[in-house]
Amino acid sequence: EEIAKAGTSLKRVTSNKVGGGTLVDLDVDTLLRSRAKDTLVSKKSGDLYAYMIMRDALNDIIASPLLPGTVEHNKRLDKVTELPSGEVECAFADGERATFDLLVGCDGVSSVVRKHVVGPDNAFYSGIRCRFAVASNEGGAELRRPSESGTVEQWFGDGCYAFLGTYGGIKGEGQYHAVILVEEDRALSFGENADYAPSSDTSREAMVADMRAKGLPDSLIGVVGAADRTFETGVHVHNPLVRWSKGRCVLLGDAAHAMPPFLGQGANQSIQDALCLAQQLAKVGGG
Repeated sequence: EEIAKAGTSLKRVTSNKVGGGTLVDLDVDTLLRSRAKDTLVSKKSGDLYAYMIMRDALNDIIASPLLPGTVEHNKRLDKVTELPSGEVECAFADGERATFDLLVGCDGVSSVVRKHVVGPDNAFYSGIRCRFAVASNEGGAELRRPSESGTVEQWFGDGCYAFLGTYGGIKGEGQYHAVILVEEDRALSFGENADYAPSSDTSREAMVADMRAKGLPDSLIGVVGAADRTFETGVHVHNPLVRWSKGRCVLLGDAAHAMPPFLGQGANQSIQDALCLAQQLAKVGGG
């Protein structure tokens, strides 16, 4: 219910060619109601379980049932040590050390836990970079018509791909329009920017200029021009791991199976990983 309140319902996905022409026009609502009504349609409200939501809002919802102090932010892990007792010791950048019975490493593409489990990573730059722009509706600015908010739009062009979606924010306040521009750029090697550090205003201006040069539509470019934050990351290829665990350390999400960005699959599969691990842990000691 909290996700439904905060998120934007996904109703439709369109795929278009740059310069004109529709490749796909998918009525998500009708399709899922006809093929997955037992699992993806609420028996109580009749709403479809398909939402677009900002990650900060989703994190708040997931963490809300936990006791105060359970989640600590701004803690950077430096080193993992398995102790003779069987416990796992974590050494943090702030000098603190703590021991645990089980360490679940969901620390992303630059995972310190993965390095302990399988050794150094050998990721390499793919020649593709992603540029993200996020614009809010604050101040009453309407960057998309209300009827468009449930539609994800995609454009495919020569050496580029663009995506536009409208996401619900924290407590359902405001909507955030996210644009992703994926393009071939093999001349330079861009870092992964695992922390999603924001780019400068000049990056937004350069993104607008590049999109115009690629012939992307003005409706998309207008959202980027109004963006209040932008991010840039190089897409790196991570080879599959031979194992996801070692002793009392186990990997989840990007730390275990990093993949190029594709319609939120990384985040969605991380949640599935967590569910699978929870189900297995529930079997230990009789649940």
